[in-house]
Amino acid sequence: MPMYEYRTPTQSPYLTDPVLYGGQTQGGPLGLPGYAGGFGVQVQSPEDRIFGGSISAMKGDAFIGTSRDGKTNGAEAKITGASMTGRIGRETDPAMVSATGTLLEAGARAKADDKTATVGANATLAEISGYGQVSSLGNSSHDSVVGLGGSLGISAGTNWSAHYGDEDGDGYREYGFTAGIKALGGLELTYKSEDPLGDVARTVPGASWLLGDTNVTHGVGNAISDAGSAIGGAWNSLWGGGDDKKEAPAAAPEPAQESEPDLGPMP
Repeated sequence: MPMYEYRTPTQSPYLTDPVLYGGQTQGGPLGLPGYAGGFGVQVQSPEDRIFGGSISAMKGDAFIGTSRDGKTNGAEAKITGASMTGRIGRETDPAMVSATGTLLEAGARAKADDKTATVGANATLAEISGYGQVSSLGNSSHDSVVGLGGSLGISAGTNWSAHYGDEDGDGYREYGFTAGIKALGGLELTYKSEDPLGDVARTVPGASWLLGDTNVTHGVGNAISDAGSAIGGAWNSLWGGGDDKKEAPAAAPEPAQESEPDLGPMP
């Protein structure tokens, strides 16, 4: 069934999702087929604005296999009675803060795209939460992001994410995690870095001056890749690419049969 979408007559760019949608999907990192469906209203400002936010009302979304936008594989189901978020700053800005109020929400997810893999579940009756982060994305080859969030309310849940995307598009991936847990209140910690090994090394006094702008993680990755290529080349040289089949020796030619002399007719 092809994707069906119903949108309100208004052409406002802030109404980011259809009021009602459903159908087959395809894509994501694994190129999987899937199904997605949802309903409700969501108004959201563009992510490239310094001041932004979103409002959701009576909104539900679910997918299995591949999400509606074709970017995520896995499965997720979420329903929200009402939610409002305000944000100052963008993901790649030196600092960003946000606050969210939520009424009646429940969801579960196990999904991955080309930047993040996430598993988690939550249930909320009423909650107020806040989040803040500092970032050096875009300034060097060892940029990092550190964020801390907290919440108060009648809610419970947990969320775990692994990060591996290139958020600032400088050719260096940011590796890290987000870990969050809440029960009548909670905490969430985010850490992402283009050079997590270098971050550890730079805790040693004087190491930051010695390393300068060097990306230690990238260098170690390249060294491991080069070593693997060298080992693979040596293996191919010794064993002919790993093909242990050998050609059978050519069969010896059959000896020529001697012809009997013609003695003529018998007497």
